[in-house]
Parts: sequence; structure tokens; C-alpha cells
Amino acid sequence: PLGMEGAFSDNTYGGLYAPALDLAKLGLILLDHGRYGGRRYLSGAAWDSLLPRPLRFGGTDLRRSWGIGTAPLSGDGLGEGTFGHEAASGAIFRIDPVHNLVVVLGRDSVGPDENQYKRFVSRFLRAVQGAIAPRQQEWDRRQAGTRPIV
Repeated sequence: PLGMEGAFSDNTYGGLYAPALDLAKLGLILLDHGRYGGRRYLSGAAWDSLLPRPLRFGGTDLRRSWGIGTAPLSGDGLGEGTFGHEAASGAIFRIDPVHNLVVVLGRDSVGPDENQYKRFVSRFLRAVQGAIAPRQQEWDRRQAGTRPIV
């Protein structure tokens, strides 16, 4: 029903292959608490279980948060509460509820220099945020007085 015909997985440990548009649709579902195109795809409980939560082991806080396939990924201009998934391939998948934004960038590797890749990600995310910042004020004005998505 989502038209995600290009996405497939060949395993359960990191083998999702999908065009950026298909991942963006998944991101929109997560951004809208399990809904997309007027339909509900995830129950509230299922959506909530995907979100990063503090990890504990034996009563000890591990100072790390994780959800089902997601982690907190704020920073680089993205809002507090941004979450998503960092793939070993270097693909970027971020859901930023503060800015009502989904960011997807496909890659097949981080390349030979991981530090250069990290600098690229930071610059890329800041450029995305910079491009939408002028529109953010307009978005905020339009959303003022509307009921938040629950």
C-alpha cells in the first residue's frame, strides 16, 4: 500500500536495500507516529517501541539509548529528539520531529577515510537544516494553534 516496490531485505541483521524515496516514506510514517497517507500502519504501542529509550542492565544505567532499530541522532543542526538509524554503509536516515523533517541519503560505504565521512555527514546535515531554516518560521506560524500530533 505504500508503493515501496524497490525495497527488499535479504537478512535480519542489516540487509535492507531500498531507494531513498522508499526510505523517506518509512521516515514519514515514523514522523507521523505510525500514520501515512491517512492510514495507520503502526499502533501507538508499536511506534513507541521503535523510539530510543535509555538502556539498563542489572539496574545500571548504561548511558546509551536504543529503540528497535533506532538511536538518538540529534545534532548538526537537527532538533532535540531526532532519531533514526546509522547504517554500516554510511547511509543517513534521520527523523527530526522538531523541524518536521525526514533526511535520507543512500550510500554503499563510508569510504576509506572514516573521519572524512564524519565531516561530510556533519556538513551535509547542517546544509539541509540551513536550506529549510527560512521555511521553518513559516511552518511554525502555520502550526501555531494547531493540535500536536498524538
